[in-house]
Amino acid sequence: MSYPIPDDVLRAQQDSANLAFDTKVIPRRSDVRQTSGKRCFKSQMNKLV
Repeated sequence: MSYPIPDDVLRAQQDSANLAFDTKVIPRRSDVRQTSGKRCFKSQMNKLV
């Protein structure tokens, strides 16, 4: 079973991802709307680092 993620939560996650990119914590930008529907977020994050 899955539930939709509210827009305000997605915006907050995107802000965090942008901050991580801007401060060089991750090497590439991430669009959380693309990764939010994935079953395994960890595998998506591994692609970024």
